[in-house]
Amino acid sequence: MADVIRIRPHHLLAIEDHLYRFGLTVDQLHDSAYSNEFVSNEIKIMRKIIKKPGCMVEIVPSIDDLCICKPKRARCFDNDPLKYISYLLALNIEVGGMYSGNELVEKIRELNENGRRLADLRWQLNKEY
Repeated sequence: MADVIRIRPHHLLAIEDHLYRFGLTVDQLHDSAYSNEFVSNEIKIMRKIIKKPGCMVEIVPSIDDLCICKPKRARCFDNDPLKYISYLLALNIEVGGMYSGNELVEKIRELNENGRRLADLRWQLNKEY
């Protein structure tokens, strides 16, 4: 069976970010809010999603494979669907859905080619839908 990576909708932003800044090091991505362990784990997971054929991604509503390395996981629960509904609608995916890494990458690229970014949708919530 293929690897399955569990990510919550919020972390779709990380896929988008890594698509355009692929090859970043821990030092380049490190932010005072995150440990080196968290950032290293993010890089490893994003590379797998973007580059590994057969990698499967499950969209989950709570702690995911990125959150595992986060010391304070309390903020890793997306209980309010309005926080991420615009991402799901824009990509035509759903929580609980299973997608290939290639499929998610193509959906994000297509969105970007149409002049839209997930990062911009964060503040729009349901306005366009």
